[in-house]
Amino acid sequence: MSPFFSWKHWGCVTPRNLIDISKELDGDHANLDGFEELSEEDQERVAQALAAGKIAEADATTFTDEEQRMYDDYLSDEERLKEMRQEAKEAGKSFDLKAQRKVLQDGRSVARKAATQQAKADEKAAKVAEKEAKKAEKAAEKAEKQNAKASKKRKQVKDEDDDEEDEQDKDDKEPATKKQNRGKTASKAKVDRSASAAQQSTRAKKTKKTEETDEEGEEEVSEKPKAKAKRGKGQGKKLVKSESDSDELAVSKPKTTRRKKVVKAESDSEEEPAPKAKATKKTNRGKA
Repeated sequence: MSPFFSWKHWGCVTPRNLIDISKELDGDHANLDGFEELSEEDQERVAQALAAGKIAEADATTFTDEEQRMYDDYLSDEERLKEMRQEAKEAGKSFDLKAQRKVLQDGRSVARKAATQQAKADEKAAKVAEKEAKKAEKAAEKAEKQNAKASKKRKQVKDEDDDEEDEQDKDDKEPATKKQNRGKTASKAKVDRSASAAQQSTRAKKTKKTEETDEEGEEEVSEKPKAKAKRGKGQGKKLVKSESDSDELAVSKPKTTRRKKVVKAESDSEEEPAPKAKATKKTNRGKA
């Protein structure tokens, strides 16, 4: 009897089970336990399945992966046992079917256990790899953030350095400009002082010349009246008056550094010879 045979419901019976059961019954369904308890309809369905060696599509169930694997292993073992039995028969040796089936099943069990362990190891390795991948991804994200932060900081420092350089360049240019302006101002002031000194020197020379001319005029006027004092009281009075006018002109011309007063002094100096000429004329008249 097949180890996969179940009396609970027919849906779990495989085609191989049906073949084995059919061989055991040898066409007598009454020997099948529980067959007589079924309804006539169900008895007919079981009889058809045993005769066909397969369950009808309406009654068939889908195997799970594990059930399919077990069924395949069973068929494989049965095929392998047939081959082993034939080989033993040809060799004239005895053959223990149950013992050999157990060997195959144990070997399959060992192989299945090894496969299970390998699957578990592979699953564990996959989990470790996934964990490492996530860890590496987090590390990469962290490194990227740090690099971005460092890059931003470097840019900020560079901008600050550029600003400081601009300020330094500006500060370096300003003193040079101020110094240049001071140089221009000093040069201009020097030129102004030179011009002022030249003007003052010129005015001083003109003033001195005017004073010398006035003094010479006074001396001439003074000498002529002395020489002609005897010619008449009227003429002497006129001469004295002329001298007084000359003295007043000489006294009324004080020395000054201002341009307006110097110009006035020069104008007075230019007007001064008129009285002298008049006085001389009067003197000549006296001579006449």
